Amino acid sequence: MKLEKIICWLESRRLLNLFLILVFFGLILALHDLLVNFSMAIMVRMGLPAYNLLVLGVILVVAIPLGVIFLKNLRKSGDAWGLQLVMAGGTLLFLVIHSQVLSVMNVESIHFLQFLLLSWLIFPLFRRILPTLLLTLLFALGDELFQYQILYPERESYLDLNDLLLDLYGMGAGMVILMNAGVMSGLRRAWKHFPGILWGLLFVGLLVGWLMGWIGFYANSNAPFLLNEGLPQAPFWQEFLHRGIFYHVLSPLEGFMLIILLLAFYSLPDTEDLM
Repeated sequence: MKLEKIICWLESRRLLNLFLILVFFGLILALHDLLVNFSMAIMVRMGLPAYNLLVLGVILVVAIPLGVIFLKNLRKSGDAWGLQLVMAGGTLLFLVIHSQVLSVMNVESIHFLQFLLLSWLIFPLFRRILPTLLLTLLFALGDELFQYQILYPERESYLDLNDLLLDLYGMGAGMVILMNAGVMSGLRRAWKHFPGILWGLLFVGLLVGWLMGWIGFYANSNAPFLLNEGLPQAPFWQEFLHRGIFYHVLSPLEGFMLIILLLAFYSLPDTEDLM
């Protein structure tokens, strides 16, 4: 019930809640380069395999106690226990597949934690899962655009939808934890359509930009802004920094389809009124 008390406290202090959201997101942006440089220095010294094992060990040290707490709370969840178990199991499965296909360095799991915490800050605004996910996802998209266009324009050759999926797993896990901790969905109606309206405007903007030739999907377009600077015929597997390690870079179509499916999966408790 501690999480419920925190959510209620933030819910009754709307301006403070908004301020904390913006400050936390600002910290994500401000500390990104520092964390990347620090982790890359350790990786170079240890070697990638040893470094990934180290990060995996840290993740397990945190995840195992949380898993024990989750299972204990599951016994008190009534009819919602099955859905909680499916969503938690689905998240674990997504993370395993992601680590084997879409990721190279385990330290990228920091995205998961960052947007799990941000989703908790945003949830009091709506008390519903889908609006929370949609607004948090907008912040995640802003983070990826910041890296792609401002922080690393010389290194990033595409909008990293792989990382965006990792962000979404974190948001979904955040909602599962709230549900498991007994945080109940409210009947709040104010603002519930706001994230959907923002995404609608973004979609219209993308469509207009594409039709006007301002936005392109691949390098075979003459548009000034490209979602991916590679070619549509790029091989499925790409090599990481010539280290003999391969992973898949999601195309814009693949990424957007998976995001829609994940949003539908994680918003199931909204349709069942189980949160």
